[in-house]
Amino acid sequence: MAGPESDLLLGLGARFEDRATGKLAEFAPFARVVHIDADAYEISKLRSADVAVPGNVGHALRALRAAFPSPKAHQDAWRKRCAQHRDRFAARYDAPGQHIYAPALLKRLSELAPADAVIACDVGQHQMWVAQHCRFNHPRNHLTSGALGTMGFGLPAAMGAQSWPPSSVAGCR
Repeated sequence: MAGPESDLLLGLGARFEDRATGKLAEFAPFARVVHIDADAYEISKLRSADVAVPGNVGHALRALRAAFPSPKAHQDAWRKRCAQHRDRFAARYDAPGQHIYAPALLKRLSELAPADAVIACDVGQHQMWVAQHCRFNHPRNHLTSGALGTMGFGLPAAMGAQSWPPSSVAGCR
């Protein structure tokens, strides 16, 4: 909901692929785009950038923060609007039939899982459902190939998660 209403998109190493944007031609149609990427050939590849910034994303972000301190009032208003959208358009979990309803199942599993649980998934519809209906406390708790579409990713990712991190390193297990 926030994307289409945006007047500025800051793409940080973003591909603007359809799995993230939906129909790209309809995604944030009135937004200007600042595209920052380490690979200059990725900039404007799918979505034309109004401002192209090839180079290190971290360096570019630090420069932007120094040049444009965020006005608190605007930031608070935008967060409030996004929270209203989240509440108004929240997913429904009343099953359409008598069988197991995957989104509701994933939501409930997510609620019952420990805070440091790691969920690994393959590609396809269940990948979208995990992203939409499971809640994570840290990005490392969700292992997915994202938009790469890597079939067979889930099992080896789960195996890797089982042994990570080494006991001497704090983090999710």
